[in-house]
Amino acid sequence: MKINFKSISIAYFILLVIEIWLSENQIKLGIYFTKPLLMPFLMFLGMRHQLKNKILYLALFFSFLGDVFLMFDKEIFFLLGLSSFLLAQLSYIKLFGLHKNLKIIPSLIFAVYSVTYISILKPALPNGMLIPVVLYCISLTLMGISALNRNILSKGYFAVLIGAILFIISDSIIAYTKFLNPIAFSSFWVMSTYGIAQWLIVKGWLDYELDQELKSTKMMIF
Repeated sequence: MKINFKSISIAYFILLVIEIWLSENQIKLGIYFTKPLLMPFLMFLGMRHQLKNKILYLALFFSFLGDVFLMFDKEIFFLLGLSSFLLAQLSYIKLFGLHKNLKIIPSLIFAVYSVTYISILKPALPNGMLIPVVLYCISLTLMGISALNRNILSKGYFAVLIGAILFIISDSIIAYTKFLNPIAFSSFWVMSTYGIAQWLIVKGWLDYELDQELKSTKMMIF
């Protein structure tokens, strides 16, 4: 039986819902099982649909490492998780590409948001955390700008862009909760935005590759 995109996606979101419920109820034994499975599900989704760009797999792999490290409470694991997601963001930047013709105003919105958020976080950051957090914020911002400045006419553009924005929202909630004030249902907000973000990026990129393949085939025919 062929496992199609819809079937894998449904299974992924069921797993995501279970993970969110476990996280909200602080059932750590369950979290240790479900959370590390999320990114491998998306890797499997890519493999089943012959995803060609291996950089996306790299981004998902580093995200998987980040998920694993952030399950643990010690500061060293937070730094390892931050480093893993930094590598994931750099992979996404490479995947989306750096563009010469920037959409200036929308790009500035990403940059202004990042600078404002860092200025809010800065007084609450422990010693030694400022540089890692700033570096990660820069990479996250560049990831969003890279997603924004892809060809708007390409198929999957908006899925990738919305995924990038949700990724930024998810990480903003993590930082706010960790360094400023806990918010109600933080696990729900963090994991729902993160889980949807990653799925949208994979879906958008698969749509993009399929569209490029179809255009290439038509050019060969004519």
